[in-house]
Amino acid sequence: MLYDIAQLYQRLKTLDYKHFFEIESDFFQCFCSDAETTENPMVNAFLIVSSWFGTSERSGVWTFYEAISPANVEKAVNYLLQVGETELAAVISKGMHDYQNPQYADNFDYPEEWITESEEIDAWISKHYDWLCHWLYDYLIANENKIIKL
Repeated sequence: MLYDIAQLYQRLKTLDYKHFFEIESDFFQCFCSDAETTENPMVNAFLIVSSWFGTSERSGVWTFYEAISPANVEKAVNYLLQVGETELAAVISKGMHDYQNPQYADNFDYPEEWITESEEIDAWISKHYDWLCHWLYDYLIANENKIIKL
């Protein structure tokens, strides 16, 4: 990794989880600076959950699904299931549809059920905002030793 991950962790540990947003983008950039690191299932799961959460807050989760690689989302969901994060995996999976289908490429006329599901996911994210902040923070802390070795 091009970034000093150990320094990022030192800084992370000085923050309360409610202030995780102050360093989240630094971890994101650190992970994305190295393709091999990004491919790691544990790191991919963090990147997907962080992007999914942030996109929902900024512009609605449907824009996340519209732009993201379905294969990366599926890989993250599978990893989350392996580590016992079944509810989070289920909510993320709920929005996985074929947004890249050429049928919608020019007109963005997605099926109404997809939009309804994305609104339900946004509502879930809003309701679980604090939990998600805590989850992202705790996820990095719990996986520190593994991540530093990457």
